[in-house]
Amino acid sequence: MENQYKKTAFLTIIFLFFATAITAQIKSTKDLPVSYENEKDTIYKLGKGDVLHVTFDSVYLFNQKRYDDVTRLLAYRDFVRNKDPMSKAFSTVWESQSQALDSLEKYINQLKINADKTAQTGEDLAKNTIKIAQSADVKLDSVNVKLTVAQDKLNAANTHLDTAVKLIKQDIRWRWLKNVALVAVGALLGYFIAK
Repeated sequence: MENQYKKTAFLTIIFLFFATAITAQIKSTKDLPVSYENEKDTIYKLGKGDVLHVTFDSVYLFNQKRYDDVTRLLAYRDFVRNKDPMSKAFSTVWESQSQALDSLEKYINQLKINADKTAQTGEDLAKNTIKIAQSADVKLDSVNVKLTVAQDKLNAANTHLDTAVKLIKQDIRWRWLKNVALVAVGALLGYFIAK
């Protein structure tokens, strides 16, 4: 129990020591002016140990390096606002390059539209060519069938013609033999009659 009292007393002494050290560093509290929230170029500087009471939604703090960067940036902004010849030349070049890029973008968009139309036309042409080729294949198949039938009919006609030629030749031979026989019979009859 005695150890407990010693620990409590020791912690109380340490707490008082740190409390006095902290209060020695605290200076008076500073409030930002009410107009500071809407001011654009005002930088409010605090020193070591200063306390700031923030009444706005947010406050941005910068270390010395960032403060130097911001001051250089503000100086550059002021330099550009003064419209010196270099910044005018830079602005002119920037605007002309922006316009050139805009016109190039329009040209690229037009090329893309033309390419899409050409691709669509090519696709339509390919589809129509396939349809025509398929239709031609069907017609060629039909013509091929008709040609086969015609060839068969021609072969049959040739066979019939060959048969007809044979029959005609045979008929001519029989007529010649018949005529020869009639001449021979007429000559014999004439011979017998003349006798």
